[in-house]
Amino acid sequence: MTASAVGHEAVASLSAELIQAAKGNFNASWNGDDLMIQGWVVARRGRAVEVEIRTADRLVACVPVGVRRPDVVAELEETTGEECGFRTSLEAEGFGTGQLELFAVLEGEMRVELGVVDVNRARQAESTDGSPDDTPIAWSVGTIDGGPCEQVLVGRGGWLFLRQDSNDVVGQHTGSVTLNERSRQAWRRLLHARMATVERIGVTWVFLAVPDKESVYPEHLPRRMRPSARRPVHDFLDAAESVAAPVTYLLDDLEAAKPTGQLFSRTDTHWNDRGAYVAYHRLCGELARRGVEVPVVDEATLRWSEHTTPGDLGGKWYPAPIHGSVTRAESTQRQGRLVYDNEVHNHGRVMIFEQDEPAGPSCVVFGESFTEQLLLFLKETFRRLVFVHTSMLVEEILEREAPDVVVSLPVERFLLRVPDDRDALSQLHKTARRKGGQLPWRAQPEQPS
Repeated sequence: MTASAVGHEAVASLSAELIQAAKGNFNASWNGDDLMIQGWVVARRGRAVEVEIRTADRLVACVPVGVRRPDVVAELEETTGEECGFRTSLEAEGFGTGQLELFAVLEGEMRVELGVVDVNRARQAESTDGSPDDTPIAWSVGTIDGGPCEQVLVGRGGWLFLRQDSNDVVGQHTGSVTLNERSRQAWRRLLHARMATVERIGVTWVFLAVPDKESVYPEHLPRRMRPSARRPVHDFLDAAESVAAPVTYLLDDLEAAKPTGQLFSRTDTHWNDRGAYVAYHRLCGELARRGVEVPVVDEATLRWSEHTTPGDLGGKWYPAPIHGSVTRAESTQRQGRLVYDNEVHNHGRVMIFEQDEPAGPSCVVFGESFTEQLLLFLKETFRRLVFVHTSMLVEEILEREAPDVVVSLPVERFLLRVPDDRDALSQLHKTARRKGGQLPWRAQPEQPS
């Protein structure tokens, strides 16, 4: 048997369709195991936002158009911005042949075929019978160039994830960050105190821990990132179980729902409305199990749609944001109406919804930004719904609202820090005032020391 060296090949060809709406060009070349693709695109009207790279059955990457190309501008007849270039590298997983299609995405979401790359990544030796390897190549994103972004981690298929945040989410998911014994003890004390509070007030308490995007979609993390089987959330769950706290981790529910559609946006840390609806159903089920019957929003009454947005991750990219699709729902019921909003950004925000029909249970929700997608469904379920953006459980609010249900909705990565419920309403007032807002409840006068 003889072995002959077989090289890599990548042949790029432009589409005639490009001429109608834009100008552009690109080339593709191998750099070790990575396929480097770079080029430029200029729209005849408006501007080019990004370049999509696709195989026949999936989106591989969305590359922002934002690399400076003064050489291109010098050659163009019309005046245009210099940041018309794009550049990326794709990691080739395996050997074989394939075809990548490039589409220029223009303002207004118009897509124009930019061209095609025919790829042949061959082994160093031919097979024993001398036949070529025609297995399709699998791809993941190596790098997306276009500007620095220290807080965004680029995963496979153009999925974006958070990094270098204050909670070190990457460290949590790779096992280098754990919940220490002191924090576990603090969680046990806090959960025990909260159970005593809700029992004294006489309210049904549900604690739903929202999984990180990294937990729900580990298959889209960068190939070199090895997710840990045990994370700080598991230490928290052990602490909750030891004091019999009513805690539900929503990972199983979301994993089971993945075949029904995308639950998180590719360019955002948050779940979309479909992911929130899964959590909503679990919440209603938990309440029914505890004897609290609530009207459940039927999916048949929802209108689903897809929208393009940068999200909180894609929006961080410089100089041009990376856009992604987000699933949204619209309720045809619309019984709950907004009656109060202090319009405070993030922590300290309070929104109150009411229904004209006075019958039915009421609810107070303490949660993070993930809660806002849930409000669409919760306001149709409870006659009065109060949302407070905080990680605390505010006893004074429960005493004044006297709800039937209280929900805590923290996000997994935030469980690393144990909230302090002491003087919670006073803390919340200070936060709202600092941001130019107020609360609908008066603060208790401070006791003399």
